[in-house]
Amino acid sequence: MKQQFLKYRKELAAETLVLLLPALAGFVLPASSSDFLRLEWQWLLPGFNLAVLWGTFLFCAAVPSLHRVSRKTATVLFRLLAASETAVCLILMAQDYGSSFSIMTLINGMTALLFLVIGNILPKIGMNSVIGIRTHWAMESEDAWNYTQRQGGRLMVLASLVMLICCFMPGWQPVVLYWSALLTAIAGSVWLSWDYARNHPAPKTSALLTPQEKKAEKTAAVITVSLLLMVALGIGALLALSEYQVDFRKDRLVLDANTAPDASVEYAQIRRIQLVEADDPEAAAGSKVIGYNGFGLEMGTFENSWFGRYHRYVHGGSPVIVAATGKETVVFSGRDTQETRRFYELLKERVAKAKD
Repeated sequence: MKQQFLKYRKELAAETLVLLLPALAGFVLPASSSDFLRLEWQWLLPGFNLAVLWGTFLFCAAVPSLHRVSRKTATVLFRLLAASETAVCLILMAQDYGSSFSIMTLINGMTALLFLVIGNILPKIGMNSVIGIRTHWAMESEDAWNYTQRQGGRLMVLASLVMLICCFMPGWQPVVLYWSALLTAIAGSVWLSWDYARNHPAPKTSALLTPQEKKAEKTAAVITVSLLLMVALGIGALLALSEYQVDFRKDRLVLDANTAPDASVEYAQIRRIQLVEADDPEAAAGSKVIGYNGFGLEMGTFENSWFGRYHRYVHGGSPVIVAATGKETVVFSGRDTQETRRFYELLKERVAKAKD
């Protein structure tokens, strides 16, 4: 591991500096619109990205077969990882300072480009236990490995082109096609690897991995699955605990969310208050710009044909309250119909007092 660290020390230093750029920029940039977004792009994501970079390197460096990956290829992959992670921070930073683009369109487009690059790199990766399409059948021989990477790379390039086109198409159908293309490329790569091994059985002596490397491969698989499960459980717990509070303060209404940007509006600025039933088209969320939607809960910034870009904090199945100032719109609800109607009456009372 020490040898690998010395080999890649310059690359690691450069990628670490790149990942720290958003955090450093936060010290010189002026105050932004959302404390939540600023916390994400300045601290949470850079810290997480650094952990991913160094964790990935240390994990790869511990596997003996890493030496079979050329330094140029490994460097490109680490730079790609750092660049894509930093790009997400920059997207959130731009959104925090008022940019009006769709975050999901940019992130999905960036993901498509990432797979386009990976698809071109795969055929150049030598047989190893940590990088590439590492199916059981691909590891049986060098020919099987090369075939799997070559065909898998082609599938990923084709899928990435479909994904790029879908990024700029409206409606839910392109979203389904986007993820279908990605999953098809992954599943197709596995199937092609199996099919090649079935039709070209490799002699036992042709396997290029030593017993030590095979053991490392199994360990890598166990650790990878364990980490993915931990991440999935962590994300699931975070999403399950997502909630927002409706706070009627002295001079303003505040929507305080724990996993999405907050919103507030002064009572004196509100020009329109309306209670909209859940089945009314005006109550439909539209598309999410940034925030959270799941488990019957919607929080953050959304966009639809009724309000344009607006703030939404809604529990599913409940009527919604529309509070518009002329410059911005906030749509929110209580946990149920009864609480929503109570909030509606309270908001009308506060707005009336503010205008007296």
